Amino acid sequence: MKEKSFGTPSRELLSTRPPMLINEISRLFFDRMRATDPPGVLSQHGCRLVLMALIRAREKEGRTWLSQRELATVTHLKAPTVSVILREMEDDGLVVRLAHERDARTTCVQISDKGLAAHEEIGLRLRALDEELMRGFDENERRALGEMLLRVRDNILQSEEEKV
Repeated sequence: MKEKSFGTPSRELLSTRPPMLINEISRLFFDRMRATDPPGVLSQHGCRLVLMALIRAREKEGRTWLSQRELATVTHLKAPTVSVILREMEDDGLVVRLAHERDARTTCVQISDKGLAAHEEIGLRLRALDEELMRGFDENERRALGEMLLRVRDNILQSEEEKV
């Protein structure tokens, strides 16, 4: 296994500092995703988060749109960041932004057919990468790792809520 020594924490340190390890894995994961992304807005992590949020709202809640504010909340991105990402996604034809029919202050964001196709393509690449990264883990190990990581995520979200 090739490991860079310059700037990369040691295996020993990473094994005793799970948050540092999670950060390292995240960086490597997104580097790998970017390497296979087509050029343009789809290479932005925020774009992928927005597409996933719109798909989940459609599949789980039967909603055809989310507001920009809702997208900021569910993606954990700042509202100005979501606004910039949406402008680029709209320019690329991935989403459509419309004024809410009863509240002109609310912008409704819908995924376009091109956005649906992009989400499907991203999903295929993510599933292939998931399988590559989880090679050698049995179902029980995958489930246990997932549960532990969910606890870390929940702790982060709880800490953020306590600050508000």
